Amino acid sequence: MRVSRGGLAAALTALALLLAAAGLAHVAISSDLNIFFSEHNPERLEFEAFEDRFGAEEAATFTLGRDDHTLWNADDLAALRWLTDRVAVIPHVARVQSLVNFQFSRAVDDDIAIGDFVPRGTTPDAAALARLRSEAQADPRIAGLLVSPDGRTAGVYATVNAQGIDDAETAEVYRRAYTLTDEFRARYPNLAIHFSGTLAVDQSFQRASLTDGERLNPLMVLLFALIALLVWRSVLLALAVLVLVSLLAAATMGAAGWLGYPVTPVSAVAPIIVMSVFVANAVHVIHAAVTARERGMDARAASAAAVHDNRLPIAFTALTTVIGFASLNFADSPPFRHLGNLVMVGVVLAAVCSVTLLPAVLSRTNPRRTALYAAARALAARLAAVGHWPRRRHAVLVVSAITASLALAALGFAQTRLDDNFIKFFGPSYPMRLASDYSAERLVGSYYVEYVLDSGSDGGIDAPTFLHQVADFCAWLRARDDVAHAICLTDTLARLNANVHGEDPAFRVVPDDPDLAAQLLLLLETSLPKGQDVGNQVDVAHRALRLTALTPDVSSAELRALKTAGEAWFDAHAGGEASASGTGVGVMFSFVSLRNIQGMLAGTLMVVVLIGVTFTGLLRNLRLGALSLVPNLLPLAAAFGVWGLVVHNIGMTVAVISAICVGIIVDDTIHFVMRYHARRRDGATTADAIAHAYATAGTAMILTSAILVTGFLVLGLSDFAVTWTMGYFAALTIALALLFDLLVLPSLLVLVEA
Repeated sequence: MRVSRGGLAAALTALALLLAAAGLAHVAISSDLNIFFSEHNPERLEFEAFEDRFGAEEAATFTLGRDDHTLWNADDLAALRWLTDRVAVIPHVARVQSLVNFQFSRAVDDDIAIGDFVPRGTTPDAAALARLRSEAQADPRIAGLLVSPDGRTAGVYATVNAQGIDDAETAEVYRRAYTLTDEFRARYPNLAIHFSGTLAVDQSFQRASLTDGERLNPLMVLLFALIALLVWRSVLLALAVLVLVSLLAAATMGAAGWLGYPVTPVSAVAPIIVMSVFVANAVHVIHAAVTARERGMDARAASAAAVHDNRLPIAFTALTTVIGFASLNFADSPPFRHLGNLVMVGVVLAAVCSVTLLPAVLSRTNPRRTALYAAARALAARLAAVGHWPRRRHAVLVVSAITASLALAALGFAQTRLDDNFIKFFGPSYPMRLASDYSAERLVGSYYVEYVLDSGSDGGIDAPTFLHQVADFCAWLRARDDVAHAICLTDTLARLNANVHGEDPAFRVVPDDPDLAAQLLLLLETSLPKGQDVGNQVDVAHRALRLTALTPDVSSAELRALKTAGEAWFDAHAGGEASASGTGVGVMFSFVSLRNIQGMLAGTLMVVVLIGVTFTGLLRNLRLGALSLVPNLLPLAAAFGVWGLVVHNIGMTVAVISAICVGIIVDDTIHFVMRYHARRRDGATTADAIAHAYATAGTAMILTSAILVTGFLVLGLSDFAVTWTMGYFAALTIALALLFDLLVLPSLLVLVEA
C-alpha cells in the first residue's frame, strides 16, 4: 500500500508525541522549597551554610486560640500539654516547645531549678495561674511567642529533623501532624487550632502541583473540544481535537520526565499553555480549509491548501512564541526556567501537529460554519472598512491609543509596588494559608530572619563583650516595627545570672565574668532535657550564636531591608572580627523575587529585539518590522497599568509573564501583516491590502484570541497565586492586543505607507 507524504508525516508526528509522552513514567512532583532556588543562588548557599552550622530543620507550628476568655485556666493548659506531648512523639520531631514545657529557671535556696514552666502532673490553682501569667508576661522569651499578650492565643513549635529524610517521610510527618489537629478539635471543641510552618508550606506546594494538574488540564481538554464543536459543528473534529490536545499535554509533561525536571506548581501549567497555542494555530488552518471547500475544493485539496497558506505564519508564530518562552531562562528561579523550556518543546510539537496531524483529520471531516463562526466573520468584514477611513481619523486613533496606553501605564505604576509574599501564593482553600494568617494576626507571622552572629574566634561566644553586643542587637531588633519577636540566647543567660544572684533584678543582664558566662552556657547544654537544649542556638565550636527575628506580615522588600539593616547595625556596633549574616526561607524568596523581576526585564527586552529582527528579516522590510512591534508593546503597557490599578502589586510572576505575552500576542500581528504585505507586493493599494488581511486573517484572529483568552482564564480557576496571576494577566494582555491589532495596526499601516 502506497503511503502519501502527508500520511507519513502525520504518522511520524504521532510517534514523536507518544515517545515524548512516555517520559511521564519518570515525572516526579517536588515538595522541596529549595527547588525555587538554583544551586548557585547566594541566599540558598548562605542558608545551607546556616543549616550546616545549626542543623537542617523544618518548622511545624500549631497555633491555639479562643475568643471567649484567656487560656490561663487549668483545662486549657491541660489541652496544651496534651498537644505538646502528642507532637513530641511524631517521627523525626527533634524538639517541641510550648508554654507548658518551656524550660524555666528559678532560684531555690542556693541552687537553680530548671523545669517545665507549668509543672507536669499538677493542676494550678488561681494563685498559681496568676503567678504563671505574671512571669510569662515579664519574660521576653515567652510573651508574644508562646502566648499572646492578651492570653487568648498560644503556640506550639515543633522542629522536624530534615537531615536525611526523604519526601515520603516528610509527607508522613505532615500527615501525622495534620491528623493530630483533627484529633485535637474533636477532643477540645472549644479551642481553635491551626497548623502552619515550613513543613506545611512544602506540602502545600506539592498539593498545588497536583491540584492544578489534575483539575485544570482535563477541564482545558474538554473546553477545547467543546469550542471545536460550537465553532465548526463537527463531532468528529471535536473528538480529534480532544485527542490531539490530550496527546500534546501528555507529551509536554513527558518532556519534563525526559529532561529530569520535577513538577512544580509553576511548571504544571505548561500543558494548558501548549494546548492553547495549538488550538490557536488550528483555528487558522481550519478556517482556511473551510474557505477552500466553499470555493469548490474537495476535502484533501482544501486541507493541502490550508497548510500551504498557513505553514509560514505558523512556523513564524511558533518561533516568536519559542523566543518568548526562551526568555524565561533569564529568571533566577528554576521552576520558571523549566516552564519556559517545557512550553518551547510543546509549542514546536503543536506547530508540527498543526501542519501534519490536523490536516489529516480535516481531510476526513466536514467542519461547517456556525452562528459563532459567522459572527466572528461578520465582525471582521465590518472592520475591513477601517482601511478606507480618512487619514485624519487614522492619526487621531493612533495618537489616542498611544496616549491612553502610556497614561494607563503611568497611573498603574504609580499605585504599584514590586513585591512577593510566598505565603500569599496560596489562596484560602489551603489550610496552611488560613493558619498562617491566624497566627500572624494573633501571635507572630510566618516570616523571620535567622541571624548568624559570629564572634570571630572559636570559644568567642563566652566573651562578655560579645554577649553584650548580642543583647544590644536583640534590644535594637525588638524596638523595630518590622520585628514582632526576637529569640535571643542572651535572655536565658540574663535569667540565669539573676537566679545565681538571688533573683536580683539588677543582675538580669548577661554576666560580665567570662568564667560565669561559660559556666551558664555549659549548664544550659548539659542540664536541659532532650529537645529543650540550646544546641540549635550555639554552634559546636562556640564561635557563633543564632538569633531569630520573627516579623509581622511584611513584604519581601521589608524582609530584605530587615536583613540588610540588621547586618549593618551589628557590624557597625560589634568589636573586633564579630559579624552578622541574615538568612531564612523568607529571605531567600525575597531576593529570588527581586532577581526574577530584574532578570525578566532583560528577558523582555531580548524578546522584543529578537522578534523585531526576525519579523524584519521575514518581511525584508525594516519599516514594517519596526511598526509591527507597536501594537504588541502598547497592549503590554496598558495591561501593566490596569493590573497596577486593580491589584496594586507586581511580583515575579507578572514580570515573567510579560516576556511570554510578547511572544504570544505577536501571533495575530504576524498573520495580519504577512497577508497585508503579500497583497501589497501584488500591487494592491493600502486600503485593499488591509481589506484582504481582514478577510483572510480577521476571523481567525478573533477566534484565536478568544480561545487563548479562554485558555488562560482557566488558569484563573487555580487557588495558587502564581498560576492565576499568569492566567489573568495573559488573558488581559491578549484581549487588549486583539483590539490594537484590529484597530490600531491598520491605522499605523495607512499612516506609514502613506
